[in-house]
Amino acid sequence: RATSIQLIQQVDDMKRREFLTHVLLAGAMAGLAAPALAKTRFLASGLVQGGGRRKVVFISDIHLSADASTSWMYEHIGPLANYLHALNARHDVSELVILGDLLDDWMVPIEDVPTTFEEILDAEHNQPVVTALQEICENPSIQVTYVTGNHDLLSFEPAAKLLIEDTFPGMVINSDEPGLGAYTLDDVLWAEHGHRYTLFNAPDIWSHGGSHLPLGYFITRLAASQSQAEGTIYTSPDIIEH
Repeated sequence: RATSIQLIQQVDDMKRREFLTHVLLAGAMAGLAAPALAKTRFLASGLVQGGGRRKVVFISDIHLSADASTSWMYEHIGPLANYLHALNARHDVSELVILGDLLDDWMVPIEDVPTTFEEILDAEHNQPVVTALQEICENPSIQVTYVTGNHDLLSFEPAAKLLIEDTFPGMVINSDEPGLGAYTLDDVLWAEHGHRYTLFNAPDIWSHGGSHLPLGYFITRLAASQSQAEGTIYTSPDIIEH
């Protein structure tokens, strides 16, 4: 009986080795073929554009907020503006994609009246980033695309969309009711903010009419109240944990 068990184990070991050998060989062949496949597919797509501009740059979660005391981005406005200026000066970038949460009208204490996108864009502390984005939009060599996120999901509303278009002329806005959007390119790339996949942040179209704001909006406002009261920036997970 022991001998039979040993024979079975030996056969299993041989099968495993054979399987691993096939996997390694297949991986090696795929590695050799990948450059040629990639060249064939991508050179035929819009990923490569004229003038040597081949890069699509993705950024997200800028969270421009009207109130500096609760703004997650406030201390990083300068570095972000510098990055955008540097990006605008490059000669290999064809498109800048802002993948959600450009604006943030969630981080508002529950005691305060919710801020508007206009107040956010007009806030003095946000002007370095607003100006840098405007300059990129004026660059005819770089397309700027904005995809809505959860903290700015109401950007689908006509007045909000018009405000963003007027502030950043030429920007392509992918924000549709009830507050979702996606970026696609030549059936090769698909990108979005991702809030549609989380109950906490997905547009709420069931529980209350006339609004799409989800549970996360209200908890975030509690975090803003705590941040303002204690002078320390709190996040939604901080509030949930306590």
